[in-house]
Amino acid sequence: LEPQAGSGALVDYLETHASELLQTEDYAPLKPRIHLVEKSPIRCAILRAKGYTNVHQGDFLLYQTDLRFARILMNPPFSLPGATTAYIDHILHAFTFLAPGGVLTTIAPDHFIRHNDQRSQSFLEFVTTNGCFEPNDENAFKGTGTSVQTLTIALEKPTDRERHILENEPYQNYLNYYCFLTCLRIDNEPHLYDRASHLGRKLNEGQFNVNLLGEPDAATRRAIQQLYET
Repeated sequence: LEPQAGSGALVDYLETHASELLQTEDYAPLKPRIHLVEKSPIRCAILRAKGYTNVHQGDFLLYQTDLRFARILMNPPFSLPGATTAYIDHILHAFTFLAPGGVLTTIAPDHFIRHNDQRSQSFLEFVTTNGCFEPNDENAFKGTGTSVQTLTIALEKPTDRERHILENEPYQNYLNYYCFLTCLRIDNEPHLYDRASHLGRKLNEGQFNVNLLGEPDAATRRAIQQLYET
């Protein structure tokens, strides 16, 4: 699903690189069944002319369907007249359409991590409970005329089994559900467990640098990423 599909820039990229980005557990490429939502009649016509058949014209915040999606890719409006945090409304609405185990990936402004109002802090808690975020490069979208500092957010809806574990053993003393889920999957994947153990040993030996909050610095993050990519 792509809400606010526009003229199809994101979904065109997905179509072109689907064999690289979408794979089954045995690395066979998947052919996605794409559903698009777009408010502009002209842009809907452009999408249909490109060959996309599942195009719904209308306001995404009013969109309803019984379908649930394994992947949702979106770039919501950051703000609208009378709604300075419109992106939050769009992301929360999109999350309701995720299938169990599904992943929502979206671009968003870093507004909610810089403000202490209730809405921003509530959304920050929602994001860290259901997923994670990572800052994008400062000029990542300069070519599109966007100078706002952005983040990439990834959210995941728990499977029925994961939800059962969560309800019966809440977080198991982890910081939040996402931390618990990550550790659960590492424990059940031997190759991830081996790599995580290696990371733990290097951390205990002082080979990684962390700040006062216990967060890895940029060099440490690169080292961790390189370890996981080997």
